[in-house]
Amino acid sequence: MAKVLLVVNDVPAAHQLRRALHRSGHEVALEYDGRIASALVKRQAVDCIICDPVLPGAFGTDLLVAARAALQRPDLPGILLRPLPPLLRYELLDAEPVRVLDGTYSADELVSALQEMGLAPSRQERRRAANVPSRSHGRRSTDPKPAHHFSESSKE
Repeated sequence: MAKVLLVVNDVPAAHQLRRALHRSGHEVALEYDGRIASALVKRQAVDCIICDPVLPGAFGTDLLVAARAALQRPDLPGILLRPLPPLLRYELLDAEPVRVLDGTYSADELVSALQEMGLAPSRQERRRAANVPSRSHGRRSTDPKPAHHFSESSKE
């Protein structure tokens, strides 16, 4: 199960993306502010950062650079949800593993992008995240609780 830090300043879109990522088997921490997200990656390991290019408190590229330094992972995957304005273009974006989506993505396309980056959860993790009922039960759980950070047990 990949630990994904999702940093999006559009609240309705952020919750829709969080639900889609969680249902696909990822553990998701959600933030709306770049400064808070930067502080989070100093305390908790993440496997990927998905963010808007321009955030309150930071640019998405600055967040990726800071997270890679804090986690000592120069290859930390990142996905920018929209292209950057030309003046904000960084060499970081020319390096892998950073994907830049065109801004008209769907939640399914975002999940596919994670899979293409090698962050696909196992079938068992997907079933657990979706809370697929056994054949003797006919219910599904609702969305995960709205906590924004990873659970205490996932801290590294």
